[in-house]
Amino acid sequence: MRVVLAPSGRGSAFVGLFVVLDLAVIWTNHAGLLTLSRWHAAAAREAQRAAYVAAANHAAAVLASPLTVYYAIVDLALGILLTGFVMLKGAGIFSRTAAYLALAAGVFGILAVTGCFVVIMANAICTMRWVLLVGYELSRLGREAAPVAPAETPTR
Repeated sequence: MRVVLAPSGRGSAFVGLFVVLDLAVIWTNHAGLLTLSRWHAAAAREAQRAAYVAAANHAAAVLASPLTVYYAIVDLALGILLTGFVMLKGAGIFSRTAAYLALAAGVFGILAVTGCFVVIMANAICTMRWVLLVGYELSRLGREAAPVAPAETPTR
């Protein structure tokens, strides 16, 4: 059985991948470093402190890895980029401004792997503005929607 995802499904899949990788790889290592730091500060003996430093080396190495950039930025950028293409082809549900911001955020996010500060900041600004604009447009759509009558509940 072959599963084919439309661009909107692929965009959602990349955003979901970002969430999973960000939570599983990045935040767990940050939490580990914070905990080990607290234990290191409270350690009474030098041997304990050395053990905590050795344990922290793993988390620090994971966070220093070049793959972290892909986990933290590129997955989300690909999801936003694909979502921007869907928004452009949509039936006017979202504004073209939101669609173009998504495209810009996606492109800048992919280019952020270069490490160029200006590109990274452009990605951050475009992504933030896109999220705020989409949130505003979704709330506007929610207010404009006609109230729906509650469904009848079956009686026994």
